[in-house]
Amino acid sequence: MKIKKLLLNLCSLFAFLGIGFAISNRQTLHADQLLAADGLSTSSRQITTKRHLKVANLLTKISKIAPNKHVELQLTNRYDPDLVLIWANYELKPLPVANGRFFHVGDFQGQVMFAVVGAKTRAPVFETQGNKYVENNNQYLSVIGTLKGNGTKSAHKYYLTTGPKQASASTNLRQFQIVIDGLPEQSVNQLARYLKSSAKMPKFVTDYRHHHGWRPLLDWSIVGLLILILLILSVLIASADQQSNDNTQRQTVRWQNLFANESFRFLTFQGIMAFFAFLLLNWRLFFESAMKYGEILILAFILDAAAYFMTVIMLQRKKGTKRHAA
Repeated sequence: MKIKKLLLNLCSLFAFLGIGFAISNRQTLHADQLLAADGLSTSSRQITTKRHLKVANLLTKISKIAPNKHVELQLTNRYDPDLVLIWANYELKPLPVANGRFFHVGDFQGQVMFAVVGAKTRAPVFETQGNKYVENNNQYLSVIGTLKGNGTKSAHKYYLTTGPKQASASTNLRQFQIVIDGLPEQSVNQLARYLKSSAKMPKFVTDYRHHHGWRPLLDWSIVGLLILILLILSVLIASADQQSNDNTQRQTVRWQNLFANESFRFLTFQGIMAFFAFLLLNWRLFFESAMKYGEILILAFILDAAAYFMTVIMLQRKKGTKRHAA
C-alpha cells in the first residue's frame, strides 16, 4: 500500500512539472513570436511610400485620424534592415529582455533618443564606464536594454526611439518600410491614401498564422489534461487512504484519523510538490510570467484537494449505506 501511494504521489509531482513545461513552452513560443514580430500583433499592416515626407508628418497624421487609439509605429530602414525606429502613444507591452528594459511611452515624448539592441546586434555598440551606447548619424544614444536571445533575425536588430521632438523625426519616410499596429482598417486605408500607397499584411503575420495558429490550443489542452490526471490521482490516493484505514481502528476513530492524519499528509505532500515544481522550473526554464505558472499551480492544488475530500466523503457515505442495508 505504501509503495502504491508513493508511486501515485510521484505521478502527481510529474504532473505538476508537466504543467510547468507546457506553460514555459507556451510562453517561450509567445516571447519568440513577439521578438520575431518586433512586438507587433497580427492585426498589423505594412505600408510603403514614395512621397517626400518626414517621419514627423506621419506622426502628425496618425494623431489626427486616430486621436483616441493606441497606436504603435515601426519603421524599418530599407538600406539597413537591422535598424528599426519605434514610436507609440501608449505603454507598450515590452519585448523580453535579458537585461535592462524596453521602451516606455515617455521615451517617445522627449527630445532624447534611446536604444534597445538585440542579443547579437550588428550595431556599432561600445561601452564606457559601465554604460553602453550605440552610434547613429554621429549621435551616441544610450542603450537601455538588451533583448532575450532567440534564433530569429530580430537578434541582430537594434531599435531606436522616434517622436515629434526627436532628431529621427526629420528623416525622410522613403527610407523606411512602415508597419503600423492598432489602427482600425478604415484608418489604415486612410493613412495609405495619404501616403499614396496601399496597405498589406506583413510577412510575419502570414507566417505566424500558418505555422503557429494551432499551438496555443495544443499547449492549453496539455495543461488541462495534466490537471485532469492530477484529479484522477487524488481520487486514487483518497481510495488508498480509505482502504488503509479500514484495516485499523473502528469506524468513528477511522473517520477522525483520516481527516486528522491522512488528509493533512496529502495536503502537505501535494503543497510541497507543487512548490518544489515551481521553484525548480522557475530556476531552469524561461517564463515570461512565472506568476501565471504559480496561479495555475494554486488552481490545480485547490482542485486536487477538492477531488480528494469529495472522494473521501463519497466512500464514507457508500460504506454507511451498505451498513444500513445489512
